[in-house]
Amino acid sequence: MKAIILAAGVGSRLGDVTKTTPKCLIKIGSKVIAEHQIEALTSNNLTDISMVIGHQAEKVKDALKDKNVKFYTNKDYDKTGMLESLFCAEKELNGDVIMLYGDIVFKENLIRKLLKDKNDICLVVDRYKEIAHESEKAFEEYHGQKLEKGSTKVNIVDGIVKKISKSMPKEEASAEYIGITKFSRKIVEIVHNRIKELIDNGEIKAYPTPSRLFKWLIENGHEMHVTYTDGILYEEIDYADDLESAKEKFV
Repeated sequence: MKAIILAAGVGSRLGDVTKTTPKCLIKIGSKVIAEHQIEALTSNNLTDISMVIGHQAEKVKDALKDKNVKFYTNKDYDKTGMLESLFCAEKELNGDVIMLYGDIVFKENLIRKLLKDKNDICLVVDRYKEIAHESEKAFEEYHGQKLEKGSTKVNIVDGIVKKISKSMPKEEASAEYIGITKFSRKIVEIVHNRIKELIDNGEIKAYPTPSRLFKWLIENGHEMHVTYTDGILYEEIDYADDLESAKEKFV
């Protein structure tokens, strides 16, 4: 099992903070976000770790140079999406893989719980709560288009994801995807081939986020299971108040 951390983006919803500091290097307690993630992974014997970086890439490399991490750079991070970032680490897309966003702080037992799941695809989700920032209308640049950012909501029946979307009405949402997914070797090969196909034929523009890929997997008959964060400490850091909450939780 290997891990790929997607940490190329700017993190514009944090405002001035990420203009000077890459999001993954924001300090939470005694460690930066990336260090929290690396320690949580290695404590579960996941030592094959890669990071896809972009914004202030050299600063990230320098800060983490003593960590046993492989770096891949998305030079077009400011106008491409997460799937293109993932494909920058193409040589790592083999075997079993945990993919995680570079802005989540979590305790090591969340990874331990995820590893207990033996299904081909497993998403880590938080039971749905009111999303406080949906009305803020935050946008990002994607292939020359302005796309609205927002939480990824999932509809779950009997432990299996039936729908996944950023635009899902809240009354349909069972949970929120927090940005951590485990793929089996078989699914990693499918994911690799699908992203390559999308890039080669120019259709990647229709896949701004991993949730679009997940939707495609569901539509093509691949069951997507979930594990819940229930009782396990974590924080996905998108906004300033998320950052303050993380600093209170992880001292």
